Amino acid sequence: MFELFSGCVLGTEIFSEQFILDLMQVMGAIKAGQRHRIFDQTVTSIADSHPLPRLDTYTAIVPPCIRDHLDLLYRSLSTIDYRVRLIDFNRIFRRIDICLLVLRNERKYAHWLEERRRRRQATSLKRIGAHS
Repeated sequence: MFELFSGCVLGTEIFSEQFILDLMQVMGAIKAGQRHRIFDQTVTSIADSHPLPRLDTYTAIVPPCIRDHLDLLYRSLSTIDYRVRLIDFNRIFRRIDICLLVLRNERKYAHWLEERRRRRQATSLKRIGAHS
């Protein structure tokens, strides 16, 4: 989702090539049967030291009305700590539905504001014409 909206590869935005090489070297030195346990012990600190970037720093194509919702969704789906990653499809689709609902209502609200502006402008012009 991040890559779709930003046009950037998420992994390269979070981890440097050197970090990945160092991690591979460290994990390679650990016995295969212990890697999962060691990774589980360190994944929280890795996630904390490599925060996910915000979408709004990369792109302006995301409508402002859903930017925070979409950012939260992508972060929930992509968090480095896989143990807390959002994987429940019902919750994922609910968040997508929220974005769609906000978008639909944002358009209606914008349309309503434009109509209200036009009516006020027309009323002002009528008042000016009546006073002339």
